[in-house]
Amino acid sequence: MKSRILASALAVGLLATATPALAEGSFGVKIGTGVSFYQDEDPKLPSGVDDPEVSAFALGVAYVYDLVLLAIEVDALWWRNTVDLGGTDATEDRLAVPVIAKITLPLVPTLLGLDLGLGIEPRFHLSSDPENDDAATAVMYLPVVVGANLSLAGLGVGLEARYEHQLTESTKDQDDRIHQLMFFGGVMF
Repeated sequence: MKSRILASALAVGLLATATPALAEGSFGVKIGTGVSFYQDEDPKLPSGVDDPEVSAFALGVAYVYDLVLLAIEVDALWWRNTVDLGGTDATEDRLAVPVIAKITLPLVPTLLGLDLGLGIEPRFHLSSDPENDDAATAVMYLPVVVGANLSLAGLGVGLEARYEHQLTESTKDQDDRIHQLMFFGGVMF
């Protein structure tokens, strides 16, 4: 009983000290677009379509928590993939929640930095047009990030390139993958 009370008191104490630290982070907005690379070992595509063109667009909010040597970025992004299947268009909307660990190499201390990051990104299916009952509920990606950020009086402006490597299938019972090269811009407050 004493150990539970002690553990509870310790947990409350840690939360109380973490709350001010949470204010050390920064919130912002991100927008991105990019190109996609379709990979399928056994494609089930309409005749005459060799490789579908897939374009991506993402928009959302970001929170960056700065630690001493590392920053953790968590985004909530509305993500739309548009697929051109030789005259027939299809769209898929997902909620992407990347969690990325970043290190910043200062190029000009306190002003300009180079970001390098790696993370994990689940994307949750929201809708498809035309409706796709075979869409996987969640798809996992591995984002690899290279970017630059400029800090001006509490305002951060950043540009980054993300290679998004798809880890799990996006359609049930098909091993198709859409790897993406995304370019993001963002403002952090």
